[in-house]
Formats: sequence, structure tokens, C-alpha cells
Amino acid sequence: MLVDSTLLMDFHKGDPKATRIVQGSTGQDLYTTEISIFETATGIYRMTHNPSRALTLTNIMLKNLHILELDRTSTLKAAELRADLLNKGKPIQPTDCLIAGIALAHGINQIVTLNKTDFERIPGLSVLAY
Repeated sequence: MLVDSTLLMDFHKGDPKATRIVQGSTGQDLYTTEISIFETATGIYRMTHNPSRALTLTNIMLKNLHILELDRTSTLKAAELRADLLNKGKPIQPTDCLIAGIALAHGINQIVTLNKTDFERIPGLSVLAY
């Protein structure tokens, strides 16, 4: 199961639903992407008076997740998804295409997010909203 930046930010803020998902995943591998870390860090820099402390706490949390990088296979899958959505007139954020491309290229077909609207447009990806 892949966790999106919405869950990472909410977990960081102490949201009980996000915390339950992360803590309740015992025995199940949780993944995230470098793209989601980028989005999360951007949010921290924008909304936190002490980003250094917040990023330290985020790094501690990330030690419990498998972090997937953007590689060539993922990039091409993301480009395929984006082109298909653009052709259908249903574009989503490029970063969401990258996240979905990384997940699908690594055989992960479920994402946990509050961003249902965008990710539900991705064929082959099921969305678990929390």
C-alpha cells in the first residue's frame, strides 16, 4: 500500500485517522515516494515556523516506510498515464501522475490519500480514503 503526501502531512500533524493507518499497518509494508516527500517537505517549509525540527520528525517517521524513487520505468508509466488523461480531457496534477506511475511500476495498486478525485482517475489504482 502506498501512502500519499496527504497522509504524511496529516500523520505529521498528529491526525488520529492517519496515525491509525500507519500504526495499524503492522505486518503490512507501507510505501511512499520521493515525490510525496517533496510535497510534504514543501508543506512543512510553508506552514512551519521551525522547519528543521519538523523535518527531523518527518525523517523519523519515514524510517518506517519503504521509499520508492522515480526511475525510468516509473517516469514512462507516469507519462503514459498523463497523456491518457490529457487526451480524455481529465488532467490531474503532474506530481500525482508521477506518484501513480511510481506505484504502478512497482506493482503497487492501492494508494491511501485524501486526494480521491485525482487518483480515482488512474486506471489500475484503487484509492483508500481515510
